Amino acid sequence: MSSDISIVRLSELAQERLEAFNLFSPTDYFAMHPDVAAAGMDAHRHAIQHGISEGRSLFSSSSVAKKLAAVQLIQGTDQPKLASGFAYSDVNVLVSTRGNIFMNEIANLLVDDFRSLGVRARVLHETVPIESLDPMHCVVVAPHEFFSLGKGRDWLTEEFVTQCVVYNVEQPQTPWFAAGLVPMLLARGIIDLCPQMAPVWRAMGKPSIHYEPCIGLDPGGKLLERDRDHPLIAALPKGVLEYRHGPVVERPIDLCFFGTRSARRDSLFARYGARFSPYATFIYFRQRVSGPMRSNSSEGALTRVADHVASLSKICLNIHRDDAPYFEWHRMVKHGMAAGSVVISDTCLPHPWFKEKKNFLQEEARHLPNVVDWVLNTPDGKAVAESIVSNNLGLLRDSERRRTQVMGLLRFLHESKENVDARV
Repeated sequence: MSSDISIVRLSELAQERLEAFNLFSPTDYFAMHPDVAAAGMDAHRHAIQHGISEGRSLFSSSSVAKKLAAVQLIQGTDQPKLASGFAYSDVNVLVSTRGNIFMNEIANLLVDDFRSLGVRARVLHETVPIESLDPMHCVVVAPHEFFSLGKGRDWLTEEFVTQCVVYNVEQPQTPWFAAGLVPMLLARGIIDLCPQMAPVWRAMGKPSIHYEPCIGLDPGGKLLERDRDHPLIAALPKGVLEYRHGPVVERPIDLCFFGTRSARRDSLFARYGARFSPYATFIYFRQRVSGPMRSNSSEGALTRVADHVASLSKICLNIHRDDAPYFEWHRMVKHGMAAGSVVISDTCLPHPWFKEKKNFLQEEARHLPNVVDWVLNTPDGKAVAESIVSNNLGLLRDSERRRTQVMGLLRFLHESKENVDARV
């Protein structure tokens, strides 16, 4: 009975917070779900109590894109003003054992960042006793997975979720964002991978900061010995594995793409086929029905294979799964730029650090083949490609930038903790 009371209490709190979250529109919700409107139900209540569990869309993709496009970012960073004095001695980074391998990668990178400033940090899972941790020192990566899979459901208590910080890495128009919405609305603070989302959270009174894990530029060397027997490695041209990183124009693969299939990507690549046919390409579509990529599954090697193929490719292509023009950090930065490949993307929301023409190239989707042709076939395009790789080398290996970022994150954790202490 007490568990049922707790769930009702969390639902009521989340509904109150959702009313202040301007990405959610009752008008859009009723338009997407006319049965809810016809029943005369409150949109906020229905979304929290029924919409999430029923797998309904909570946010209109076009409305989200318009609202995020209107967000004005502060040049270089969107971090709020923070006090100079703080102390944060240890951080527990929690991530689900049953979640996507990408989330484990982010959790490990986050711990590396904390440790770079001497903070005691460790990756933990939902399998540890909840009573052994102070929620004030916990950062939950991917709340949509952690609080909904396996024993992670036991952690969705008012005491824990209202005192921890969560790290959102999902886009609002997706079902994964909706699955993590309740803990995000209730958490003491939110770290968000999307630059535009942090100001949106703060506008509803939620402490938030945009943060991206720091990574270096390390072309090649990502494969384990056992990965050499992977079927996708076997599909590479003969002798490619012996290639060692040099100028972009010398790379043996012209263009690569790794991603999950979607209607938009299927349509675009069908149209691109004839234009890309003269090039050495490596395009891999993963079926969404196969579920998350887990590190202990047969697909655990896919991210290493993808990163290695990118390190062999002149161009790493980024195509959005739908019409939301997110700056997709994992594919563009961790997968593409970090491999020393030139990222060419369809148009993205602005980013505070990575700039068009300086760190990547972008164009409307129908014109992307023209940009590919220009980079691969013209002296100017090749020169710009080398310049982009050089710029990214300097940016991704900038130790002072990393220190500033991590310092800002630690201050955020400290101040959000002090705000809770003050209320208590």
